[in-house]
Amino acid sequence: MNSGVGDNAFPDAAHRPSSRDLPSLDGLRAISIACVILGHASQGRASPLVRVLLSRLSQFGVCVFFVISGYLITSLLWREAETRGTVNLRRFYLRRTLRIFPPYYAYIAVVAVGAAAGAWIVPANASWWPALTYSSNIFPTHFWLLSHGWSLSIEEQFYLTWPFILATCVRLRGRSLGSQTGVRIALVAMMLFPLVRVLVYWLTRDGILAETIIFDYVAAGSAMALFQTLGTSERGRRVLNAILKSGLTPLAAVLALALHFVFAAGMRWTFAIGILLSIPAEAILLAIFVAWAVRNPAHALGRVLNLRVMRIVGIGSYSLYLWQQMFFGSESPFSGRLPLLVRLLAAGLCAAGSYFIVERPSLRLRARIENRVFAEAA
Repeated sequence: MNSGVGDNAFPDAAHRPSSRDLPSLDGLRAISIACVILGHASQGRASPLVRVLLSRLSQFGVCVFFVISGYLITSLLWREAETRGTVNLRRFYLRRTLRIFPPYYAYIAVVAVGAAAGAWIVPANASWWPALTYSSNIFPTHFWLLSHGWSLSIEEQFYLTWPFILATCVRLRGRSLGSQTGVRIALVAMMLFPLVRVLVYWLTRDGILAETIIFDYVAAGSAMALFQTLGTSERGRRVLNAILKSGLTPLAAVLALALHFVFAAGMRWTFAIGILLSIPAEAILLAIFVAWAVRNPAHALGRVLNLRVMRIVGIGSYSLYLWQQMFFGSESPFSGRLPLLVRLLAAGLCAAGSYFIVERPSLRLRARIENRVFAEAA
């Protein structure tokens, strides 16, 4: 099935695609980070109901990030498998490490220096090691400035497992059967995660912990990326192709957002429906929408997602996600001391500093190491 991407668009599985390779993804990242900031900025200011709704919007933005990651990484992995017949995991992990770790640990270093200097109060029960080890989705940090590491932990755990699984499928079964096996594994995982959430809640009675086991979103994005190429059913691909051509498909994102709002954890029955049914349903709907957005950049919505300003914000969304935590939220050290616009500007400046001072040099270092270690691939 033609995905609308050139045959040699991705030279390897860790290549960062431009907007020409996979259009609309940077625009979707921009919308996602806007949802996160809006949700965090509302804390302590708006009415209780508005705070709850905007908090859910913030969580929804993170879920969209997860689907994008699953779709993007799997698209890159599969493109490399098609082009080279295999996936170079050493190269993938080298590139991912030098893309993700430097900005993240630079942010943690600034938080640590500020804590040592008394710039902000660190709770007595604060725990740093979950943030340092990408495990804060399981073990809480009890510290606002590090608490957003739970979502980055999910991303990192996805990077550590899924590329290895897919590469193994391709190596053992070949490209076509490997793709079909990968789809099946992702779908089985989506069926198991709700049961895992129920089991975790039954054992711990910790609703927050149960709600952070949301690998459904990256699994749905991954399954969508594979199914578009070599799905297990010709009829299924025809149905999906019709959906991805329809101008009504963006309503899938609206429905996912509605589900996210309705089945919040406020009441026992909505919490139960949420962890069992709503989360996987949202994941599937968002995966469909992301695939549609990539396929339809000429649509009116697609043109908005591919505006230059949207692409710029999307490219910087990782650093912006890291640094917004310092300036927004009821526990932010600046939330009651600086006006909203000043905090927004400060977050943007810190993100830009992270991008140009940390990310860009890290990417240049990555290119030098890659050219030396993988000279034959270059």
